[in-house]
Amino acid sequence: MTTFKVAVCTVTIDGYHDLRWTTQRMTLLSNAADELSRYSVHLFCLPGGYFFASNSAEYVAIQRQITNLATNVGIDLLVGLDTDIKNPHPNDELVSLYKLPSFSIFASTDGRSDKWRQRSTTSTNQYLVLDALCKEERLLFASPRIEVLLCGEIFNERIQAALAFRNTKIVIDQAHTASRFRVFAPMKRLATNGISSLCSVHADVRGSIKHCYIPGPSGWQRNSSRKIDLEIGNKPRLEIKIWNFDSSGQISQA
Repeated sequence: MTTFKVAVCTVTIDGYHDLRWTTQRMTLLSNAADELSRYSVHLFCLPGGYFFASNSAEYVAIQRQITNLATNVGIDLLVGLDTDIKNPHPNDELVSLYKLPSFSIFASTDGRSDKWRQRSTTSTNQYLVLDALCKEERLLFASPRIEVLLCGEIFNERIQAALAFRNTKIVIDQAHTASRFRVFAPMKRLATNGISSLCSVHADVRGSIKHCYIPGPSGWQRNSSRKIDLEIGNKPRLEIKIWNFDSSGQISQA
């Protein structure tokens, strides 16, 4: 493999956290994955909370559909799925209990499916997470080495340190919404430590920035762009940007 193609996106807010939109959002994902297969994309990343489930049965059904889709279209899929919590505790308590309701689902073309729960949400509650969880490997690919962060985990300094220790080359940040989006500083910090970072997020504005920071001569380099390679759907609408990396995890022009 000379290049590794990663597709990230912005998604309009239509149907966000609304069970009635599950079918439309699954159809949109299927159509986008089918189109991306023509671009020889290896990994397609959706934002945090792209799907919403009110119970475990819905969660399992959505995960199964994502896994089947990855196998059928020949593209690995990374999709955010949020669950409903009855009588929810404050976020900090959920962090300390490791019970945040957001998950990342990774479905591989070989039929493998992994899921990971969100560990922390802010730079403040990062200190409530156990060291073992911060050091947990959430590996998508071994070469180039790619791992995933769920919304807010990018602020967790121990998670950042663990990524650098494992010599991770690329990180996918699955943000929820672009409202009060402020991950630029940690993306720069990751790049300074030799880690490229990309982001998928919900954003209603057409031509929203597709964020990308990579290692550069001065420590970090901003490669973010409003340009897209593919637009799918209307409500919701997907704007997709494809990034090419070489086997060492560096941006490739191929």
